[in-house]
Amino acid sequence: MTLDPRRKLEPQDAVDYITAVEDQLREVPHYWVQFLSSLEKYRTQQADVMTTIETVVDILHPFPHLLEGYNAFLPLPYGPDLWPLLPPEEPAMSEGLLAMLALIKDVEEYYVDRPEVYYAMVKAIQPRPENPRDKYQVIKEIEDIIHDAPPEFMHRFKKMMDVETFVQANDRATGTGR
Repeated sequence: MTLDPRRKLEPQDAVDYITAVEDQLREVPHYWVQFLSSLEKYRTQQADVMTTIETVVDILHPFPHLLEGYNAFLPLPYGPDLWPLLPPEEPAMSEGLLAMLALIKDVEEYYVDRPEVYYAMVKAIQPRPENPRDKYQVIKEIEDIIHDAPPEFMHRFKKMMDVETFVQANDRATGTGR
């Protein structure tokens, strides 16, 4: 998966990337778990940027296209070459990628006894070139899948999909305000 590092990344880019990694690592689930764990450790400040990059590179080195995709989410000065010799500071990774990873992890943990719900959500957020959907269709599909999850999950997903006005209108209509 190659993303142009010169353009602004969208939340869907994070979804597409996570989906591509999961698809590639499906046959070796422990690597998928390691990948998510490394990003979670960074998000919770248990690992710095370089440690996270090194871990991800170790996991994804057989898949150069995934490393290129990961590279697009790295902040300067870490992209586009992955390996700066002396990084001047510790900037944050793409907030969109971290937010999507955190939500996916939270859904997986919430549905630990019903993994089919987690897998249905991951499948639903994948792009479907043969049958494209707009973001509102994806949101409705996710709502149907995780209907019994904490409402905060859907609020986070809608925010990532950049539909704040949709969230507010829906909250007013359902009386669920934040």
